[in-house]
Order: sequence, then structure tokens, then C-alpha cells
Amino acid sequence: SPLEKAIYEIDNVDYVYSITQPSGGMIIVRFLVGTDPDQAVVRVHTKVAEVTAQLPPDLVPPVIAPRGIDDVPVVAYTLWSEQSTPLELRQIAQELKVELTRHPRVAQVSVIGGQRRAVQIQFDRERLAAHSVSLLQVYQALAGLNWRLPAGSFASADTDTEVEIGSFFRSADEVASAVVGVYGGRPIYLRDVAKITDGPDEPAEYVWMLAGAAGEEKHLPAGLDVPAVTVSVSKKPGTNAVELVADLDERLSSMQGPVIPSNVEITKTRDYGFTADEKSSELMKHLWIATLAVVILMALALGSILYHYRFEALDPRRSYRERISPTPSLGRHFKLTLKQVRSQ
Repeated sequence: SPLEKAIYEIDNVDYVYSITQPSGGMIIVRFLVGTDPDQAVVRVHTKVAEVTAQLPPDLVPPVIAPRGIDDVPVVAYTLWSEQSTPLELRQIAQELKVELTRHPRVAQVSVIGGQRRAVQIQFDRERLAAHSVSLLQVYQALAGLNWRLPAGSFASADTDTEVEIGSFFRSADEVASAVVGVYGGRPIYLRDVAKITDGPDEPAEYVWMLAGAAGEEKHLPAGLDVPAVTVSVSKKPGTNAVELVADLDERLSSMQGPVIPSNVEITKTRDYGFTADEKSSELMKHLWIATLAVVILMALALGSILYHYRFEALDPRRSYRERISPTPSLGRHFKLTLKQVRSQ
């Protein structure tokens, strides 16, 4: 496409990937290692602005979002239970997300899986027709009741108070009691033309906890097969992953009880801090081995030179003064050896 070709002209671009579907598309640009991320974003913005005229006129402006290695989660905690529902697990995970986000070195916390709470409205076509109410009329009525806007503020006793007008629906009963029209001089409530239920929404993603081959290492019961919710945490740039994961583990331990019920288990399903620590320890081990090998080789080389020097120092062909010299310098040794070569 013209946009892909234009992006590939940017300096330090390594690869360009694209994903296309009927409703839109996505282009992934990968830069060479060492490229300034801020400069890369500016170059992409500039290049996209240059080819905007070649794009379809009704196209939504592209959204450019930078992604780096720090956006990859360093740790993931999976919540599972044999008694709790996916809706309850997600509610616990949302509370856990709030607590983990307060950590000063945490950049982002994401919740994956579970079911969201939703108030579902199932309209009855016959009731709508009997009360002369259309779906558009109901939509406009609900939109006019479910809103909140700031209305200014006032100061009193060294306190600044924000004022807001309007309100949001807080329960299914409030939604059912919303007036959506008037018929025959009487108000028409939403419950008169629809069925309202408060419960889990249709899941958009699934997370499942299964006890596989490594289940014993994670202390999972045999045959475990239950729905779960995963909380993934990304770190800020420059943060030590090992220290961050250790701090988060301590925080999770303190949340057992106040936030996490006793019937909900937590399993660490990703730990890049442990991986980084393991690789760092292995690297240091190899460095120590290499250093020790160099020291041994140097010791052997120096020992060979000293042995050769002592052997020549006891040579009877040398003068008495040269043979009794206790510790001649290394330069003297090479000088004497050079004289012997020349004499030959």
C-alpha cells in the first residue's frame, strides 16, 4: 500500500508488517536497535502526514502508538478458584489492579479474562408497539438520564469544592425505573417495555487454568480445569525487573484477606524478573570462569619464563657474577638471551 511504502522510506526502519481486515488495518513498524524512540515516533507522524492526501477521503485518521520492550509485562498473576465465578474473579482482579498501579515503578496493569458486570436490556416488541415507544426514543431517554457534567466550584474554609450536576445509573432498579415516554397521560417506565437483568456480560476473552505437566511445580491440584483471570504488570523504563517483582510479591502477600478472599488462589504464570536474574547469574558465572582461565594461563606463562630464566642463570658457561645474581630483571633476562642468539 502507499502508506507502507512511505513508512519503509524512513531511516533506521528494519521491518514493516501489516494486518488488513474489512473494518480497518494495522501497520507495525520495527526500527533498528539503538534508534531513539521519540525521534522514531516523530518520523512516522511526519511521513503519515505527507501521504494523507493519498488515503481514502472517509478514512479515520490513523492512530500512532509507540511500543517498546518496557511495554511487555514483566510479571503476570493468574487468579483462579473452584468456588468463585468469572465475574467475581474479575471484580477481585480490578481491585488488585488499583492497588498494584499505586506502585511508583509500575507503568501499566492489565486485566485479561473473566466477565464484566453489565445491565442487559431485552426489549419486548409487542410491549413497545402497545405503548407506542420506539427503540430510538428509549435510547434518547436513557442517554438523557445517564450523564454527569462539572458545574464549577466554590471555596469555603480553605477548601475548594467541585460541583457536578446529573448522575449515572447505579443499579438495575434505577435503569428499570427510568421514564422513556408518556402514553395516555401516564409515564412509561423501561420495565414496562423491556426485561432488565444485572449480571455478567458476554465474555470477550477467555483465560483458563489447567494443571499440565508442570502443575506440581506450581502446586496445582491434579485435574485442575477452572476459569481464571490474569493480571499482567509492565514496568517503567529503567526499572530493575528483579526488584520490582519482589516488591509486588510482598504486596500481594499483604493483600491476602483484605482484597483477595481465602478461596481464591494466585499463581505466578510469568516472571521475567526470575528469568533476568537467572541469565545475569549465568553471565557472571561465565565471566568468573573466563577470568579464572586467563589468570591460570598468565600464571603458567610467567612460571615458564621464570623457570627458563633460572635454568639459564645456573648455566656454567655464564660468569660467576651472572650466576649468583639473585633476581635479575626480566629485561636483563631477554638481553642475555639475545646475546646468546647473536653469539651463535
